[in-house]
Amino acid sequence: MVIKMKRMWILVLAILLAIPATATVVSAGGHQNVHPVYSGHFEYSNGVAKGKFVSFKIDAKSGVIENYTVGNITIFEKITYENSTMGHVKISGARLFYYGVATPFGWNSTHKNGYMWRVIMAHDNPVGVLHIVTHGQDILRYKLADGVNATLSNNTIILSGKASAYLFTSSSLLSLKNNTIYIKTKDNGTTSVIFIEPANGNIPKKMKNMEIKGLQEQKLGGEMYIEPNGTDFVNYTYGMHANLLMEKRNHIQIHVSADGVNGGRIIVVNVNRTMLNYNSSMHLVVKFDGKEINETSVESILNGSVQAIYAISYNNDTLSIAIYLPHFSEHVIDVESEASTSGVNGGGNVNNGGNSNSGSSNENSNTPAGISTAMLWGIVAAIIVIVIVAAVGVKKSKSH
Repeated sequence: MVIKMKRMWILVLAILLAIPATATVVSAGGHQNVHPVYSGHFEYSNGVAKGKFVSFKIDAKSGVIENYTVGNITIFEKITYENSTMGHVKISGARLFYYGVATPFGWNSTHKNGYMWRVIMAHDNPVGVLHIVTHGQDILRYKLADGVNATLSNNTIILSGKASAYLFTSSSLLSLKNNTIYIKTKDNGTTSVIFIEPANGNIPKKMKNMEIKGLQEQKLGGEMYIEPNGTDFVNYTYGMHANLLMEKRNHIQIHVSADGVNGGRIIVVNVNRTMLNYNSSMHLVVKFDGKEINETSVESILNGSVQAIYAISYNNDTLSIAIYLPHFSEHVIDVESEASTSGVNGGGNVNNGGNSNSGSSNENSNTPAGISTAMLWGIVAAIIVIVIVAAVGVKKSKSH
């Protein structure tokens, strides 16, 4: 009997030890990785771009796109243009970049009336961002795939059916006909068209809602995804640039700049909480050009400010930091996680400036960083098994 009980305890202990190892393999996004996967990597051959999340075919000279697919769902059967360009395709990690001009002689020309260029930026990430920027008069035609519907709302196209997505446009006239979206651009103007499927993103819901509104109001400058194997910056405002200068435990540093961007913009930084060691005993310090800035709520950051401000939101995996930049030249943003001395947990800390960080929020649960809900339930299940086995053992020993 003693030998059998020992075997039972060994089995239960093995189960208990195995649970944390298996529970952390699948992230909230369903990807086989310890950390959430924010971006993939494009492979490009014979006009076919294939990534972890996004795939499509692109004509390297004209920029015409066919079968734009996010996940397993084709969103656009074809994207064509009234005016042709001659260009080339470049692949860099999770980004595909196309640049084309109306004539071969336009490469070094100044922006004159009638002169036209086109830029396409596709990102291999869960939300499938596709950003097309056109300078000059043109008509962009987005032919919807079967099962995808579209409705117009001001300068926003809402896609439904097989997809839950958006097209955001600026400086253009929109129309719908025969399951095709027509976007007419203006002479001697620059038009931006951004496709995004936010439902697929592994970022907090409050931040997603803010981003949709920010894209509608043209206040969202860009978004950076930081993970252990690399970074990806998604440009929502043409001319805005950002790159990761430094990343180490508890500290990331980002360089931001912009060309021809007027007014303030928001940049959102998504990073795994464990990479910043952000948990219930830590709080964030955000600096703009070396000076600590104040926190506001996610809902109010779109209101802007004369000074840089930030807002945070997080779930079990992802910490999202939205930073409002009131003006542009070249700037450095620092995000540091420090031990809290106020006794208030992450999401309600007091920063060094004495301002209450009440704007931050955990939208899922208050589980510590790095411990998923699945892991906690597994631990609970193992404890229940231990109790049951112990009770059965005691009962049997008494009967004998």
